[in-house]
Amino acid sequence: MSINRLKCLLLVFVKEKDRSIKWAKSVETIIDELCGEGDNEFEELQDYLASYRPGGGKFLYDEIEMEKICLKVLEQLTTHSE
Repeated sequence: MSINRLKCLLLVFVKEKDRSIKWAKSVETIIDELCGEGDNEFEELQDYLASYRPGGGKFLYDEIEMEKICLKVLEQLTTHSE
């Protein structure tokens, strides 16, 4: 269930329906539900989320960079589910 929710949230970002900080926090919550401590296959995504801000900034990721990582994770999730 949570993997499907994660996919949906990533698609929301890619389709430019929501690119807010609230969106990023929602994705972080889903990842926390999916992964136990020390077992995080979404570590790279979490790093991006923690440093994501609309418009970017010094040492921050913007929408373009976040979209790339969302597409990468979506591809990985689709490959795993096949």
